[in-house]
Parts: sequence; C-alpha cells; structure tokens
Amino acid sequence: MGTLETPTEGGCGDERGHSGRDPWCCMNHLLGSIAALSVAASAGAFENQHPPFAPGSHPRTCRSQTLSTTTPPVGISRHVVGKLTLEVVLDEDYAMTARLLDAAGSELVPTKSIAGAPIAFHAIEAVELTGDAQPDIVITLGSAGNGLAGGYAWRTLLLSNAAAYRAVQVTTYDPSNLDFILVRGACALLQLAPLHIDQTRDGKGHYFWVYNLLRFDGSVTRDANDQMAAFRKWILYTYQPSHRVTTLLSEAQKAAAWASRDWTKTVDPY
Repeated sequence: MGTLETPTEGGCGDERGHSGRDPWCCMNHLLGSIAALSVAASAGAFENQHPPFAPGSHPRTCRSQTLSTTTPPVGISRHVVGKLTLEVVLDEDYAMTARLLDAAGSELVPTKSIAGAPIAFHAIEAVELTGDAQPDIVITLGSAGNGLAGGYAWRTLLLSNAAAYRAVQVTTYDPSNLDFILVRGACALLQLAPLHIDQTRDGKGHYFWVYNLLRFDGSVTRDANDQMAAFRKWILYTYQPSHRVTTLLSEAQKAAAWASRDWTKTVDPY
C-alpha cells in the first residue's frame, strides 16, 4: 500500500495518524488515500503496509489453483477442476451466478447469486480449505466502490464435505491468495476488516486493521483465532508500515467493536 502523506503542523493530524482539530479533515484524507490505493489495487500495484505478519514471516499458504483472474464474458463460462465443473453465468445486466456440477452433470451446489461487482473481479480459485482432499471453490468479487468502500470484497465459497458441498459467503477487505494460510497443518482463511473506534486509550479516535481467522471443518465454520498467537489481530492504521498489535484498546473494546461491526461477516449456509 502506498505511503500516506504525513500532515504538516496545523494539518489533519500528527505522524501517528491522530485526529487534529478538524476530525473531518483526517477522515477525508484517509478515505481519499484509500480511494487512490484501491485504483492501484486493481492494477496489481497494491501493497498492504499493515499486514498481520512481519516481513518474511508469512505462514505457508494452502494448496491452491487459480482458475481465472479476469471477468468472464457475458454468457456461460466453465472451469474444470478434477471431476468438478464450475459453471459461471454473467447475464446482460452484469449479474453473476454460479453452480457446481459433478462428473455426471448433477448439481453439487445449485445456482447461487455471486455477491460483488463483476467489473471488480478478483479471482476464481480452487483451494483445499476443508482438509478432505477434495477441491473447494472460491469466487472473489470486489465492490467497485470509491473511498474506503473500494477495497471491500465478497468471497463465495463452495466447500466440500465428503461427497456433498455447501455454499458459504465471507466478506473481507483487500483479498488475495495469501489469505489462505496453513495454521497447525490445516488451512485457514484470513479476513480483514477496517474498523474505527471513537475513543481509545490515548483519548483519540483511530482506524484499525483487524485480522480474523476462520476454519472450515466438514459442515461447520469455526473461529480459528485461538490457533495462532495474537489473533484476532488489531493493528493501528497509521501513516507508517506496521504489523504490531495495538495497545490502544482493551479486550472489552475489541470484543464490543467486533460484535457491532457491519462488515466482515460470514453467511453459513449461503
């Protein structure tokens, strides 16, 4: 992620991103910066300066296969993974649906509406998420919005459970294939949520990058934050790169903010 300009004295805030005399100035500065970064992201130039792991310490990623990184054409497109066929339909109104078929053409997952904007297409991937040696399908679309909304995204997961499949929808921010990580030998999914808290220990309001871990065991979606130290991880959004856990929030504040969030949620079943 590109470095945000540090305000000069008398501007929006100090070098740590603290609010100054005019909080709207800081808000507009932040949203405008993220808007520009969202454009860079679509061109593959986005670099998150607030990752959950220190440089060089990112966990191994899960076994995966990229099936597409381009918006499908209007009509029907098909992707074959082993004995499975993913059928994606983009209609003339630019609404996307998908269904999953077995080798005989029978539906494993009936037609599902794919949330997000096809013009903000990220990827279709086959990822071994459930640990049963069967491919799981992940379709990721962005929002095509402006400002902070530009980085939001929806993931539609078609998850295997022995011979059956189920659909799960996961919302996130700034998605990439690095979000599929091995935790204690099993695949987990990283979610990212930008959350603002008005009053922190320094008496000021701040944005935080909040990383959450999910695991998919059979037919159950589980919170996996207890499987890795420091997760759920809260990182102060500043004008400088950082991966350190914030000390500005109490555990009660974190719990309350996470419970009342309006994004980064999971719909299971979808």
